[in-house]
Amino acid sequence: METCLDVLPITHRNSLFKTAKPLFIGSIPIAASNVKLSQVLKASVLAILIFVTGVVIALAQQTPPTGVLKGVVVDWQYARILGSCLTVKNKTIQKKVIVNAEGAFEVELPAGMYEVVAQSPNFRRFRQKKLQIESNTITTLNISSKSHQK
Repeated sequence: METCLDVLPITHRNSLFKTAKPLFIGSIPIAASNVKLSQVLKASVLAILIFVTGVVIALAQQTPPTGVLKGVVVDWQYARILGSCLTVKNKTIQKKVIVNAEGAFEVELPAGMYEVVAQSPNFRRFRQKKLQIESNTITTLNISSKSHQK
């Protein structure tokens, strides 16, 4: 059985083995005469780590700084009002929050200016315009609502 080398003249066979051409994966040489495969792998892993680190940093910078709005909803005698619904909104975000069993609420928001509206059955609607939420800060808003009944 003949191989490809058997059909080449002897001079071509000898020159074929003397010429060392580098092998490539994509555009990365992997078997050049003075480059070792382990060096290429180390460089590839390092390049991937640098890329992933850059992506993580970019994503962290895109997350807007946040603050916390918290407080309680009470009636005119300072009794907690359960079942109150708060709407916190600005031009880009709107969140609805239901007070807990203690009449308290807490919501994390991107820093900015907000409007807060609280509604409770049998109580007047509460509205606070221009409430500033600072980043890395807790803003307290205690809401006092009067009854519809006289």
